[in-house]
Amino acid sequence: MLNETNLDLHHRILEQAESMRPLPQAVLDLARTVSDPDAGLDKVAATLRNDPVLTAVVLREANSAFVGAIEAASTVEQAVVRLGGARVLAIAVTNSLPREINEALPGYGIYEGGLHAHAVATSHITDVVRMLSPLKPPPALVTAGLLHDIGKLLLARLLRPQLIPDALQQEDTDITAAERSLLDLDHAEVGAALAAHWRLPDEIVRAVLFHHRPDDGDELAAGVALSDRLAHRILHDDEPGGVGSADSDLGVDLRLADALGIDLDRTTAKAEERLERAGLLPMWNEEA
Repeated sequence: MLNETNLDLHHRILEQAESMRPLPQAVLDLARTVSDPDAGLDKVAATLRNDPVLTAVVLREANSAFVGAIEAASTVEQAVVRLGGARVLAIAVTNSLPREINEALPGYGIYEGGLHAHAVATSHITDVVRMLSPLKPPPALVTAGLLHDIGKLLLARLLRPQLIPDALQQEDTDITAAERSLLDLDHAEVGAALAAHWRLPDEIVRAVLFHHRPDDGDELAAGVALSDRLAHRILHDDEPGGVGSADSDLGVDLRLADALGIDLDRTTAKAEERLERAGLLPMWNEEA
């Protein structure tokens, strides 16, 4: 039950969300276009062309070593075809995220730049899940993967660093239950509120909201949940009880993979290949 202290914290969380730099209109337009099942890549390119800065960022990514194309993409259309709408939107959102996403979050055991790096890694893995799943999750999955933990940024600003580890130890439970024991809400709810404040499509908001409760969501929530867990497992070599980590119950991963119609071992192998190609594995290994 909410007490006066928690109500004050809720109010402060909402103030923090509203103080976050809003996403540019061009990114919101792009999100709506990519989420429209009737909009083809030509419409995505036309929407992207309205913002020269985002166009330059997408062209740079399309010509990066990660993509590994033989010929350079010189037009927006070529870049969009090469990357796909899902990756284009994720690139645009990444480029527009507030600077605060690079802050260290000691309460969650996250070093400077760690939240951003985990978000990017999870986003890459959702791309793998989209390609493998016969359910054909919509492109919004990739952006939801990018934003799934954004609520931690707001909660970390309001809680003393030691509160979350202490709650985990006392409750002997997972991160969201520990957060709820302190605030009657968790980082998934806060992140969903921020995504809604940014006026992102409802499917992204719902995927962020349910990524720790995928049974209450749909294939997007399941895709984000599995990708988040694989990112922790591959990059951080998580063990049970790690602050802010996925638990190490392989049965949960298998159940999520089954819900998405994919093989867990193959997905894990493809995710590792993708992260290595993106240059993320060496970066994390250096921090280990």
